[in-house]
Amino acid sequence: MGNEVERRYWLARGFEHQTGIYRVLEWVADGYCAMDWREAPEIPVGLSPEAARDLVRAEQPGWSESKVYRVTRAVQSFVDRMSEGDVVVAAKAPYDVHVGVVAGPAYYVETRDRAFARRRAVNWLTVEGDEPYPGLPEEVRAHLKARPTLTLLPAGAAAYFGRYADAAPAAPTPAPAQDPYRRLCRAIKADEAATRLRTVERPATVERYRDPRAVEAVLERCGGRCENPDCGGMPQDTTVRGEPLLEVDHIDDHASGGRDHPKRMIALCPNCHAMKTRGARAEVLRERFRKVARKAHKRRLAGEG
Repeated sequence: MGNEVERRYWLARGFEHQTGIYRVLEWVADGYCAMDWREAPEIPVGLSPEAARDLVRAEQPGWSESKVYRVTRAVQSFVDRMSEGDVVVAAKAPYDVHVGVVAGPAYYVETRDRAFARRRAVNWLTVEGDEPYPGLPEEVRAHLKARPTLTLLPAGAAAYFGRYADAAPAAPTPAPAQDPYRRLCRAIKADEAATRLRTVERPATVERYRDPRAVEAVLERCGGRCENPDCGGMPQDTTVRGEPLLEVDHIDDHASGGRDHPKRMIALCPNCHAMKTRGARAEVLRERFRKVARKAHKRRLAGEG
């Protein structure tokens, strides 16, 4: 990580205007930050500003020169100026503010409609919404209203958010490459685009395909215990064969499009599963389990537990 003099502080938007979706929670869950401007092409690292503007003009011949300049500068700030050790502040009223430290170089992902395709790995330091936007000092909030997609924060706001990076512990040792949970998640993600629309024929019905590796990963992660922190049953009960008495559940209904991935799934004992599916507090539990699964997934990838 860079020292205090070298470190830059970036304000990053995470709001997708085309859909009205705030994407920062996905950034935090998956450990990255992103730059949108999907209308612009991929701009390689180290390209000269003139050559970068030529790429943008070729992609968007109807844009004015001022817009070409503005977009190219924003993208190249993200690709070339942002550095490992810099601080990223993701903020938009009224959502919670998230603060992280850049942990890797820029890379490009072919996403749907090229949405937020430019990315950098980030070690997020405020995962649980520790910094509510309305609670910020007024002078800090004033610096978070800049219109650009990516902009440098002035000294006052930088000092306020820099305390998170200054107090951050050393990055955890990465889990070994052969770690089964990491291996399964990597394989599932690589195949997800192909399996998302896959179906399986059953007698008299057709249903969405379920990746058995996702179930295997969640059972490996949970260590034989119900992942509901408030489980009131016997979380270590077993079957007659000594296997955990657990059911792996999609937190968002799989039949309605819920993601078939471990960070959106949870291992529950039969009673907790029934409460989440049919209980009076089903929606409350669903929302809580989303957070539980994200945290468990992140801890497991970090080699904890």
